[in-house]
Amino acid sequence: MILDDLSSQLKDALKAKDDVQASTIRMLVSALHNKEIELHGKGQDLTDADALDVLKKELKKRKEAALAFEQADRKEMAEKEKAEAAYIETLLPPQLSDEEILVIIDEVFAEIGEVSSKDFGKVMKEVMAKIGGQADGGTVSRLIKAKLG
Repeated sequence: MILDDLSSQLKDALKAKDDVQASTIRMLVSALHNKEIELHGKGQDLTDADALDVLKKELKKRKEAALAFEQADRKEMAEKEKAEAAYIETLLPPQLSDEEILVIIDEVFAEIGEVSSKDFGKVMKEVMAKIGGQADGGTVSRLIKAKLG
């Protein structure tokens, strides 16, 4: 499970005196524990899919924070956020390339048949189901819109 992996990686980061990685892992463990508490209240357990969702949300937060820090001319903080984002990316499954996503979009178009811009939501739902978290929703949305014209 992801939480167990993070615990062992935290020990390694502390031994290596890697402060950025250690603080990133602590933040991720905290976010995962919060999700676990939320799910426990609903009578559910934390699954790996839930954990991956948490990691993706944290990655998105880091990227947005890095951008905000760059715009505010805070280079040191932007670099820290980028380093955290880079580490989180190593924990996620590999992302599909645009070409691989386009192949899946073409498959969905073939399954649905005649597709217009009105079918965007339906296409998006089907593509995201097939991709299974291996691509960012924004990227998929951009590629579908380009295909629809």
